[in-house]
Amino acid sequence: MLINLLHSLQRLINLECLKYLDHCNKLIIKRNKNMKILSKLTSVLILSASFFLAGCSNENMQENMIETEAVVTMRNFDQADVVSAQLGSDEIKSISNEVSDNLKSSIFKMENGQMVTCNDCNIDDFEITQVFLCSNLSDCDYETQTLLYQNGTTTNATHTFTGEDVIGIDMNYKGEYVRMSDIEVFSQSQDGEYSYAGELGVEVFANGSTGTNSAVYNFPILSDEDDPENSLSGMWMRIVLDF
Repeated sequence: MLINLLHSLQRLINLECLKYLDHCNKLIIKRNKNMKILSKLTSVLILSASFFLAGCSNENMQENMIETEAVVTMRNFDQADVVSAQLGSDEIKSISNEVSDNLKSSIFKMENGQMVTCNDCNIDDFEITQVFLCSNLSDCDYETQTLLYQNGTTTNATHTFTGEDVIGIDMNYKGEYVRMSDIEVFSQSQDGEYSYAGELGVEVFANGSTGTNSAVYNFPILSDEDDPENSLSGMWMRIVLDF
């Protein structure tokens, strides 16, 4: 009789254990379902956020990529005295809208932080084949170039500006190729004085005191790719553009 009682007690314990295990299993299944639902909700939220950010990015890109069109004239080279263009400081401005009526494109030297006439420079030593604009450096070839200067003659050319525009130069010095960095038309710094401002376009170069809409670019002749701001030849070039 005692044995039967023990067997009954064992069966009862086994039954309760099975019920408990079944209950635990149901809880696990329910939790897994909740986790799947949460995972799906998280995926939806991430996807929605991605679309939202992509939309904002596209809007910003479209805003920053507003194209403007303008007629551009490059002033011809003139080796006249450049004393009037002295800096007044020890830092040369790569871009400026301080352009006088008689300022010309030229070649000069830097001495003690000042632009000085390159008296020993012979313009004939510089074979400047062409000066051109490109709307985008990554897509700059013969078909996309806007010529500003070719074979000793400047041109009036209509160019579509994007904000990523560069000035390109093909030049030899005494018969040898001279490396020239592509000169950015607009400041690429967001807080730059002459950064591209969408529909404003080249109007960022407007100078109310002189009544001009022009820009002057100063850059080294012969530079190293790792140090494009330093002139290995000691000479610099100035290009003046009127918009």
